[in-house]
Amino acid sequence: MKRVFSAPTKVDLCITSRCNMRCKHCFAATRGAIPDDLPTQEIKRIIERLNDAKVFIVTLTGGEPLLRPDFFEIARFIRRYPVQLGLNTNATLVNDKVSKELADIGFQCRISVSLDGSNSEIHERLRGRGTFEPALRGLESLLKFNKNTRPFCVVTKYNMHDIENIIKLVKSVGASYIELNTLLPGDRAICYKDMFLEENDRLRLFNEMGALLDTYGNYVHGSLVRMVKKARLLTGISDKELSGMKTRCLQNCDAGFEMAAIRSDGKVAPCYTMLDYVVGDILDESLRDIWKYSDKLWDFRKMHDISLDDIEPCNHCIYKGMCNAGCRAAAYYHSGKTRFDAYDPGGCYRFLKRELNV
Repeated sequence: MKRVFSAPTKVDLCITSRCNMRCKHCFAATRGAIPDDLPTQEIKRIIERLNDAKVFIVTLTGGEPLLRPDFFEIARFIRRYPVQLGLNTNATLVNDKVSKELADIGFQCRISVSLDGSNSEIHERLRGRGTFEPALRGLESLLKFNKNTRPFCVVTKYNMHDIENIIKLVKSVGASYIELNTLLPGDRAICYKDMFLEENDRLRLFNEMGALLDTYGNYVHGSLVRMVKKARLLTGISDKELSGMKTRCLQNCDAGFEMAAIRSDGKVAPCYTMLDYVVGDILDESLRDIWKYSDKLWDFRKMHDISLDDIEPCNHCIYKGMCNAGCRAAAYYHSGKTRFDAYDPGGCYRFLKRELNV
């Protein structure tokens, strides 16, 4: 099994479940049953427990974290400890005053800003009417005072033809790079099936992304970029070489091994993208004890020992020596939240062999 740290080094801390937007592709929206946000003192108690566990990085997220009137009080409280601080925001509530205060507090880790189109028509199809201009103004304001600000884009059928324009836009406002990420089939997203890429869309997108990588190099990052780089590698390996490789096991990112997420009610999950898979409650027990003793968390980790030879349809795939069956959160959603030990169709490379005839 992959090495398990004694406690997570990175934690996404949801300080609110409220948001001023209703994005079509939001997986955080699955938390409708979570009660009202915790009071300030309870959030501070969680932060103290994160410090006790020696967590290195805490990213404040939500919902939209800037909706909390005590946001800056919480951020300053975290900075009392030897913890690096990050932020996820839609930026619509950011002005120069907010941006400068963030800089004064010191967000050493990245400030992530959602941007899903180069114009209002495309961005707002995903994120709602009247959201593009405030988000762009907020991004520009953040970049004035916080050079570690990172725009990110979730690539869907709505914006797949706009990617280069988005890259040019964020370059023009001074961002040092952008992340292009794949779409997760969360509870809200599956209501909008027209967002998801079909196989012919993926083929076209991967070919176009290859050209963009040649043009923009390390300016573009993210899960989509990693997939495109892997696809380029796969198409350069012969059938004989692929067939001779040892089958790999299911794998994930660092979720449940080095990182965790804490919901706005104090419940702990392996990752921010699977917040309804609860493995403990940090208000009831220490993070170290949850990390060490949670049966549900160990169940999640153990599936990493499962060979792709035991997974349909991966067991018949020529790429099983170089693939890990995609994202565990995506597999969880695709299975109707019943399984982690399944493949992620959105992370599957089999279409390359069929379409590119290599």
